[in-house]
Amino acid sequence: SFVSLGGVAQKTCQNNIKMLLRVSKSLGRREPCLLRVAPRTARYTQTTPTVQRHFISTSPVLRSEFVEVGKEQPTEASAVPHTEEVSFPPVVELTVTNWNQIFQASVKKLVVVEAYIPAKTTPPELKVMNDTLAKFAQDNKEGFILARLNVSQEEALTADLRIQKLPTMLVLYKQQVLNVVAGQILSESSMIKFLSQTLSAIHAPEIAKILEAAEEQLSSNNVTEAAKLYNQLLTTSIFKAEAFGLCGLALCALEEGNIDVASQLYNTVKSKYEYALEAPKIKQMTASIELKIQQKNSNIDVESIKRRVEENPKDLEALYDLGVYYSQMGQHEEAYEQMFKIIVADRYWNEQAAKEFLLKSIGSLGNDNEIAIKARRRLNNLWFN
Repeated sequence: SFVSLGGVAQKTCQNNIKMLLRVSKSLGRREPCLLRVAPRTARYTQTTPTVQRHFISTSPVLRSEFVEVGKEQPTEASAVPHTEEVSFPPVVELTVTNWNQIFQASVKKLVVVEAYIPAKTTPPELKVMNDTLAKFAQDNKEGFILARLNVSQEEALTADLRIQKLPTMLVLYKQQVLNVVAGQILSESSMIKFLSQTLSAIHAPEIAKILEAAEEQLSSNNVTEAAKLYNQLLTTSIFKAEAFGLCGLALCALEEGNIDVASQLYNTVKSKYEYALEAPKIKQMTASIELKIQQKNSNIDVESIKRRVEENPKDLEALYDLGVYYSQMGQHEEAYEQMFKIIVADRYWNEQAAKEFLLKSIGSLGNDNEIAIKARRRLNNLWFN
C-alpha cells in the first residue's frame, strides 16, 4: 500500500494514517504500509506528536527514508543523522551541502536564514535591511549566524523551507523556527529591535540567574564577590551579556566610591552597546548608575538643607537637595515626597529636574517594586491631570 501525504493538512494527515492502519488490520495484512511524506518541515514548524511518531522526511534535500507504520520507529534523536559540529563565519551562504551543519549549529546559536535573489540593482530599503543584518551578525558572531539563501540557485532547498515571498527571514534556534518575516522590508531600527528582542528572550534566564546572584552579593556589601559574578558576563557569548557585566561593574565601582571608573564603564555601554539600552534590566541598571553618580558628585550638608526647608518650604533647590540626600540613604519614599512638592510648586523648575530625578530613581528600583509603582502612578496623575 502506497499513499502520498504531501501537502495535506496536519489533521488530514493524522486521519489518513489512522485510516491506513485500520484498513491494513481489517485486511489481515502482515506487511507494513509505506507512507511517503512531502518535504519535512516538522523540525521548524509545529507538528503534533502523533504525526511525528509516524513519519520521517523523504525530501530529496533534507533526507530520504520510508517509515514502516506499525513498527517501532526511531526516536527523534536517533532519526536525525549525526552531524559533526562545524564552525561557521557570522555570514555564510546556505546551500544543500551545508544545510545540515547550519541546522545543527542552531542548537547553540541563533540562525537567521535570509532568502534573496541576486540583482544588479537593489532597492535602497532592502539594501539597508541586508546591511543591518550583516552588521548585526558581525557584531554578535559568538551567538549568531546569518545564512543567506540564493533562491535562484537553491530551488530544492527553497521549496523545502516553503519560502514563497521575498524577502523572507526564518529565525531558527535549537532546530526550531522562532519567527518568520515574509514579504516585509524592515527598517534598520525595526530590524535591530526585532533581532535584539529575539536574542534577549533566548538568553534571559541565563543572564537573570547571574545578575540575581551578583545583586544579592552587592546588597550584602560583598563587592568583590559581586564583581566576580559580573565579570563572568564579560567572557560569555550570551547576547548582551557584556553590557550587563559592564553595568554591574560600574555599580561595584560606585559602591567603592570610584566615580571615574564607573563613569568610564557606563560611557562604554552607551557607546558600544546602544542596541542593548532598551532592555528593561539594562534600563534599570543604567538609571541606577546615573542616579548614584549624581549623588556621589553632590556634597550635601543635610542639617543646613533641613534648616533652609524649615525657614522657607518653597525653597525648591533645598527641597531637591534634601530629596537627593534621602535617596542616598535609601529612603526613597521621603526622597520622592520632596520631588513631588517641587512639581506641585513649579513642574518646569530647573529644566524639569524633579521629574528627571523621579524617572531615574523609579527606573532604578525596577518595574515590580511597590514604591516605584506608586510613585510612577502619582507622577502620571500630577503631570497629566
